[in-house]
Amino acid sequence: MSNNWTEASDGFVYVAIGDRDLRSEAERRGYNFMDWKVSGTRGLILYRNLLTDSSYVHTIANVPCLDLANPSNIYTQDAKNFIGDYAPTGKKVSKQEFFNNGGGIIPPGAP
Repeated sequence: MSNNWTEASDGFVYVAIGDRDLRSEAERRGYNFMDWKVSGTRGLILYRNLLTDSSYVHTIANVPCLDLANPSNIYTQDAKNFIGDYAPTGKKVSKQEFFNNGGGIIPPGAP
């Protein structure tokens, strides 16, 4: 899958993932859109960053590979523990919340 996503004015890339009927609202709010193609309500979103610059202090390369031998590693190896506010993050909101007020999330690039 290839995406040419648009970078927001703050330098981050924001993606709304959901049913196709969210696409126009997501784009109106400044999000890139990705169709949720999982049957049911449970799935996994895997973030992969192929291009990193080792000289960048907040590079994703500073985040260790998740070691599931110890379940608490999900918390101790969380990306934000290694690259702070530059870590990928997400928030799950209902479809209704998204249509009502964007799920309470400030739109991409907003001041």
